[in-house]
Amino acid sequence: GNWKMNPETSREAREFFSALKRRMKRIKKTELIICPPFVFLETLSKLIEPKLPLRLGAQDVSHKDSGPFTGEIGASMIKNLGGEYVIVGHSERRALGETDEQVNRKLKAALKGHLKVVLCFGEKVRDNDGKFFEFLRNQIRSAFSGVKKSSLRSIIIAYEPVWAIGKSEREYLKGEELYQMTIFIRKVLSDMHGKRAAWTPKIIYGGSVTAFNVLDVVTAGRVDGILPGRSSLNPQEMGEILKILEKS
Repeated sequence: GNWKMNPETSREAREFFSALKRRMKRIKKTELIICPPFVFLETLSKLIEPKLPLRLGAQDVSHKDSGPFTGEIGASMIKNLGGEYVIVGHSERRALGETDEQVNRKLKAALKGHLKVVLCFGEKVRDNDGKFFEFLRNQIRSAFSGVKKSSLRSIIIAYEPVWAIGKSEREYLKGEELYQMTIFIRKVLSDMHGKRAAWTPKIIYGGSVTAFNVLDVVTAGRVDGILPGRSSLNPQEMGEILKILEKS
């Protein structure tokens, strides 16, 4: 779950996290990764119980681990604050000017720092002549450029079509269409690293996922999970999603 720039206070962050933690006590098969703002990582790490499938991550990482880089956060800092995962290449970061090359450098830095990476990409719009496939192919090839085959097990691919983010629960990418995209993503990876390696990373989906549509996303879409935004800040909604995922 990506909390984005929410909530405003440490107290609220603890309350949200504790509410999710209570719901995780009944969950066995489904892992929940919460990515709060950096400032709450250390506070929330103290609430982690190793036996629960509940983990922490960051929303971004610097391409450098330390040094004269004002405002940046290195992979080792995230690790030391209790983060195990980091989101790289989120569409909201790209909208602020983050390039494919920067995403690639951040991915490598995170892997070098022994973080597991939720690597995001997705087309901005869909066109009838399929040009968005080429856009996606370029994003994928650039992100994985120079990444060792052995590192693929530490990467979760988050396919998030930008046009589907922040919409109503009926405007998500339908499962059958999503399945076609997962095939395409693995084909691009196969061309780069071989067929077996292409099946190493898990693929998850982000884009207006709710309890209403999550079953279609994971069953017809055949993805390994989801990247919720708004839903992860609503413990009740997230609890319903977790129940559905646990049974699927």
